[in-house]
Order: sequence, then C-alpha cells, then structure tokens
Amino acid sequence: KLVDCEDGKKTPLDPPPDTQNPLSSDPRYLTHKNDPYLAEDLEFQKLVRKELWTVQEEKQVDQKLSTIVAAGRVWWDAVDNSLSLAESNRLFEGESEEVEGILKGWLAAATKSHDYTIAIQCSVPSSYNGYSMRMTLENLETGSSTPVLSDAESQRAFKDEQLKLNWKAGQPIRVWMERFSYWNAIYNDEFIETFDGAFSLYRLGSVEIINNDLKLRLSVEGLPGPPKRLVPPPVSQGKKAEPPKKAPLPRAPGNPSDDAPENEGPPPDVIHPKISDEFGHAAK
Repeated sequence: KLVDCEDGKKTPLDPPPDTQNPLSSDPRYLTHKNDPYLAEDLEFQKLVRKELWTVQEEKQVDQKLSTIVAAGRVWWDAVDNSLSLAESNRLFEGESEEVEGILKGWLAAATKSHDYTIAIQCSVPSSYNGYSMRMTLENLETGSSTPVLSDAESQRAFKDEQLKLNWKAGQPIRVWMERFSYWNAIYNDEFIETFDGAFSLYRLGSVEIINNDLKLRLSVEGLPGPPKRLVPPPVSQGKKAEPPKKAPLPRAPGNPSDDAPENEGPPPDVIHPKISDEFGHAAK
C-alpha cells in the first residue's frame, strides 16, 4: 500500500511486523494437531515450524484451526442428541464443504469395527463394601458382551479394571450393573441403561451414570474424531498450576459455551437410569 506525503508524492507504507508463532499455547492446535486435517496439510506444517508469521499467514492458520473446531462442535451435537447415521449425515451436509469433509473423514473411521479399551471408574455407598459387583457391556447389534466382576471395597468397585468392546458407529450399547445378594444368592439388578444413536460409544464415554449413591464413568480410549474438550494451554513459567480439585469421580468435559472459556465446559450429562427386570433378573 502507498501513503500520501506532504510533497504530494506516494511512499510505501511499512508492512505490519511479523507475529510470533503462538501454536505452543493455542488450545485449538494442541487438541487437533495429530488430526489428518492438520497433520497431512504440508503447507500448514511449514507454518507450524516457522517462528515468525506474516499477517496473512496468521489469518491462514487461524482459519484452519477455526474450521476444525467448528467441525468438532457439529460432531458433538450429533453425539449429544443421539442422532442416527442418516440424521448425522444430513447434519454434516448442511455445513461448509471443508467442515463437511472433516466430519465425513471422522465418520468413515468410526464406521469401521474396532476393539476399544474402556476404563471403569465406579464409586459405591459404604454399605456395598464386601459385596460382589458385576457389570456387563453389550453390543446390542452383534450380541457380544463383556462382563467384569469386582468386589466393592472402600467405596470403590472395579478399581483399575478395564474391558474391551468391539464396536462401530451405528451399533447401540447396553450397560448392565448388578450386585450380588447373599440373601438369595443371585445377582440383583442395580440398573440397565441403553445408548442409541450413531455414536453410542461416544455418548457412553461422555456421561456419568448415577443410581442412588452409585456413580459410574466409562472412559473410552482411541475413538476417532475430536475430543469433547480442548486441551488447555500449558502453565506459564513461574506460575504454579492449581492442584486438581478432589472429587469422587473425574468430571467429563463438555462443549464450549458462549459464557465460558473455549477449553472449559459444563459438567457431564448425568443419567439416572430406571431399574429393569426385563431379562428375568430379580429387581431390587
């Protein structure tokens, strides 16, 4: 650009100074840096390694990161609303071409059968101590199920336990929790909860099931697509990180909201299941 001088001549305007590469503290990049949309973009990767950016390069990176964050929000809208595969596809097709491409890539990965590892976190009332607990996770489409046994101790059950479930997008899941009764020598139902929709396993991993004083969280490893919460930036040097607050169970992250920082979200959805004896098991 040119600027007018007092003598009527035009002289070039000094270009704006370059910007320091801020990606090491950008939650959007820290969250999605391994996603193919970023990792396989050679032009973007050149900018990742570059220390100083021009104004245009800064805008280019910001647009790229904003696009994948927007795709993540649409993805979790489909999860939280338990949309079917057909409904999810219609939702994705209403987005921009670039956002739709990201969503369809995640969906293609999720529709392939895979063995997922699931960590169990369960707190129980002190009155449960010494009682055997049994939890079963079942893929309702294939009929495959994985039961896990544990004794309740110190208001915990299934400590350090993990299970595996073969699943792909579109398959509903059932969680079945039971407690052994010494009075009638059988396992009685605590609760049975079913997760429907295309992304039932994502939904399962993002909620906390509470039945009276029993609390259950299931953390799923390796699901394709975006995490529900952006990774927070690292703590600045010289600033002490605040110690994590103690809680019976870790809280699940939520979608960013208009009145909250983008890397923080509301507590998880809480499900209060109804006890069922539809399978012939004795109800409490």
